[in-house]
Parts: sequence; structure tokens; C-alpha cells
Amino acid sequence: MTGTVQGEQFTAGELAPLTFAMDTVALRPPSEGSFAPTGTVAVSVDTEVARSFGLLGVDLPIGAARLIAVIVLVLAVVVTAVAGWIGRPRAGDAADEFAVRNAGRILPVTGLSAGRSVVDVADARALRRVAERVDGLVLHHAGPDGQVFAVQDNETTYRFVFPDTAITRTPPPPPPPVRAAAPMTVPLPRVA
Repeated sequence: MTGTVQGEQFTAGELAPLTFAMDTVALRPPSEGSFAPTGTVAVSVDTEVARSFGLLGVDLPIGAARLIAVIVLVLAVVVTAVAGWIGRPRAGDAADEFAVRNAGRILPVTGLSAGRSVVDVADARALRRVAERVDGLVLHHAGPDGQVFAVQDNETTYRFVFPDTAITRTPPPPPPPVRAAAPMTVPLPRVA
């Protein structure tokens, strides 16, 4: 016997023969269900299924994995853009950069009185080395002379004035005085 299942052809083996019993009057089958002989044949059918792989004990289809990969990629790009925006260099001068880099040692002051001797160091890195050597704070004074950073060690003051930070512009003129409006007087009507 041959046949087709979902487009696949198969050939079945031989079925068991029908057996009959003969008595004196008739030819009889051994049981009533024997006229429907049955047989089974294993037929392998190739089917296409979506590819998948196991991830943490879950079968994940390739389409879903691609979608997750695209989402992760987009999130990585967004995080990179945000991190780049946060880490971008800020607009500011060299004095601001020095203050930010050494924020742990900077102490803003409103006035600065020098010690008995004043040593002007060559650059801001030298001032930082002095502060580390004496384990002291870097005093920061923003005044009309510019951004002054200083380290005091007993009677010696080491300082560095950032160039081009002195205020050289003239202050704006004061606003004109405000004149008080003349009081309004209106004669009252006479009541008779």
C-alpha cells in the first residue's frame, strides 16, 4: 500500500491477512472487527520552523533576538551620546579648568593677605605640586587683578595669577536717576 502525507509519499508494509474459521455450515471471521485491518507506518515530514536558540532556559526566536539586538544597539548609541554630552569640555578659561581639576583642594576666599614673602610660581601645575608638598589648601580669590590662586606655608605665600583674567573692561554707567512724578492735583467741584 502506498500513500501521501503532507506531500511526502510513503509505502506501508503488508497488512496481516484475514483469517476465517470454517464450521459445518458457514465460513466465519474470528472476530467482528477483523474486516478493518489496520497498520501503522512512520512517515517523516520535513517542515520549516523559525530558527531559535536557548537563552537562560528560554527558546528565543531569531526575529525576537534581532529586535532585542537593535533595541540594545539604539540604547547604546543614546547612552554614548548622553555621556559625550555630559563629558564635553565646558566653555571656560584656564582658571576655571584649574579650579575644577583641583576642586578637592580649592578654598574660595573673599580677600587674600600675603605672607612675609611672596613667591610667584611659573604655572598652575607648580602651584598644585606646592599644595601637595605642604598638604595645604589652594586659596582662590577672584578680584580685579584676575584669578589668583595661592598656597600659604607659614610666612611664605606661593601664588599664581592666571593671565588674561584681570577685569579690564570699564563698568557700565549707572542708570539715570528716576524722577518722581509730579502729584496730580485736580480742583474739586464746588458743592452749593
